[in-house]
Amino acid sequence: GLGDVYKRQVVGVVIYPNYKNEIADTNSTTLSGNTLTTQFNSLRIAKDIDEYTKQASAIVIGTFVSKGEGEWNKDKTRIYTNLFFKVDEVLKGDIKSGQEIVIKQYGGEVDGQTDLNDSVINYVDDKSNLLFLGTNEDGEYVVFAGDWGQFIVNEDNTVKNFSDETVSLSDFKSEISKRVE
Repeated sequence: GLGDVYKRQVVGVVIYPNYKNEIADTNSTTLSGNTLTTQFNSLRIAKDIDEYTKQASAIVIGTFVSKGEGEWNKDKTRIYTNLFFKVDEVLKGDIKSGQEIVIKQYGGEVDGQTDLNDSVINYVDDKSNLLFLGTNEDGEYVVFAGDWGQFIVNEDNTVKNFSDETVSLSDFKSEISKRVE
């Protein structure tokens, strides 16, 4: 089982927060000067609309507004970068449409300390994204399953779905809505 994976003696392996679901990531971290480099070893559940919809804390369509500063988590073990989104539509969760939310992304820089994350998503200003959100160890929003929970909404209102096929946003939303409890 997964337990055996964690028994290996690897220096600097951190088990990433499991987003309050069954997803777990291990990563190995190497320190060179002031830079921590993190390599993910994903033990994630397969990309699956049923599981993602069921396990996500929230699902929103939002527009990327800006990238903020890096900051430490509460126990100073990990650096996050703040990403600001304006929520256009809520498909699941307690977020209000029109609200601006902060999503934490692993990796960033604080006081000359850099924590590099190899699965950083580079969001584009004013671009719409459908996001499956989980929470980190401090209860703040993160994109569910690392970068797997992000779906870019194209200019023609299409998205690539879980099978990597291009489908209309409205069809994708209705597939999600059918599964929201």
